Order: sequence, then C-alpha cells, then structure tokens
Amino acid sequence: MAMLVLSPRSFADSMNNPKDVAFAALSTAARYYTMRLRPQFPFLDLRLFVPRAISIALALNLRAG
Repeated sequence: MAMLVLSPRSFADSMNNPKDVAFAALSTAARYYTMRLRPQFPFLDLRLFVPRAISIALALNLRAG
C-alpha cells in the first residue's frame, strides 16, 4: 500500500481526476485483496474471492481501465 501512495502515476491520477474517485477507491480495494493472496495452496479462499471479484467487477463497470 505504501508503494501505491508513493507511485507517481497513481498519486498524480488520484489528485488530477476528481471525477474518478469511485474508480480509484475500487481499484485500490482490488489491489488490497490481491495483496492478501497467500503463496500456499489454496491461494484464494471464499472470504477473499468474493470481495476481490466484486471490487474488480465494479471497477471495470465504472471504467474499462
């Protein structure tokens, strides 16, 4: 999450596009749930799959990034 804040591209897009706040929030949620993946089997359990799928679907519904 620190890299997301420190990334110049992500930081600039969040400051210069106030109309895309919803997309930024959903894209950050999708990145958060992706970062919580475990390197051991099963990689994706139901508690992690559902919010990740919903945040990705809603972000793509707002704007096909």
